[in-house]
Amino acid sequence: MCAGIRPAVFDLVGREVVWADVALSKHPRFANNVRNNLSGVSGMLRAVTQLRKTDLHTLFGLHVRARGEAVDDLDRADAVFAVDRGLTPFDLDRIAADYL
Repeated sequence: MCAGIRPAVFDLVGREVVWADVALSKHPRFANNVRNNLSGVSGMLRAVTQLRKTDLHTLFGLHVRARGEAVDDLDRADAVFAVDRGLTPFDLDRIAADYL
């Protein structure tokens, strides 16, 4: 995907932006627009807007249950999921690569 290009869907009724996690070719060989790709774009929009995604608390809870146990002492933790240390909600690339 081209650096800086982040496809998104703008929900004008709900007043929100939905990031469309889709791959776009860097240099398409044909006009890459909705008119030329209507069926594919329609399916992609349905998938992006209707996909039910889990929240991070549930995702990491599933990993804890599958791989070990939750601990209260940070020194005993193999991995830390927190807002201010370890793996944070802002580490989206790492979360996608290692936990999804």
